[in-house]
Amino acid sequence: MSALQQIRKLLSQLRRAFDQQIAQLPVLGSLFSSSWNIIVCDRNDGYLLVTGQGTKQIPQQIIPDHIKGRNCLRLGAGIGQLRSIRLPNAALNDPTSAVRLSLDTLSPLAPEETAFAVQSTTPIEGTDMFEAQIALTSKSKMEELLRNGQSLGLKFAAIDVGDPQALDTDPVIDLVSGQAATARISPSGVLALACAALLVMALAFNFWAMWKLGPEQKRLSEQVSPAEFNLANLQKTERLQRFTITEVWSAVSKALPDSAWAESLVIDKQQLRLAGHASNAAELVGFLEASPVLSDVALAAASVQESDGSESFDLQASILAPAGAP
Repeated sequence: MSALQQIRKLLSQLRRAFDQQIAQLPVLGSLFSSSWNIIVCDRNDGYLLVTGQGTKQIPQQIIPDHIKGRNCLRLGAGIGQLRSIRLPNAALNDPTSAVRLSLDTLSPLAPEETAFAVQSTTPIEGTDMFEAQIALTSKSKMEELLRNGQSLGLKFAAIDVGDPQALDTDPVIDLVSGQAATARISPSGVLALACAALLVMALAFNFWAMWKLGPEQKRLSEQVSPAEFNLANLQKTERLQRFTITEVWSAVSKALPDSAWAESLVIDKQQLRLAGHASNAAELVGFLEASPVLSDVALAAASVQESDGSESFDLQASILAPAGAP
């Protein structure tokens, strides 16, 4: 079995288990009960309604008027047969035509008297063949059973040949038309349809939002873009109008004589505060004034003579704008 077949089998098992769990719910389960009434025809041409408790004879135990929903006539042993045939994969597109060519070997009846339908096809692993399950019956016998059923008030939406071990399963194929029997909507089918509807609604809303909100979004983007551009230009201009901390520190270091050393430097916007020690604190004002970075240099506090003969200094100054700044 290929990986794709294994995935399909697993999904089928999950779908069946989900449907069974929903069907067991008190109220919701009744909404998804099978819409098919299985009526079995026995060797004596009698009609039996298959129920959960067994079978009921028609019309002795149940009258046709009490049977609601679609009826499937399931042909019993001796009336209908299930046969299997191996066919090449080339016949998968039209297995019915391939089976018709082999009716003389499949059916004990003459081909023109045989009603048949392909119920299922199963790939044969490791070969280029597949196995087809065929339901067979006599056309004249089938027409007779339909007439007898009508005389009792029974109308059949499908006729098939069922597995005697699973009489209550829904029909797969209709022998009269040769087409698939209309399947009931299962809980998993409803869930799939609901998910598909939600997906379609989400896509539709997305397209609607793009159609309605697209122009407004474009207009807002056009308004925001100049503002962002102006902010960037403003930030660039402000940066060009002042020295960086690294540039200020470099200029102060160059301006201080070898007899002075700084211990702290604080910059607040365009104001500088510098503290440290020097052999002559007063002369530092002139050195710093000569720097192209500083102006208005002054002592912020009186100098104090230290025990090692140096003087502490506390200076303040204004930081100039770079040359050529806008």
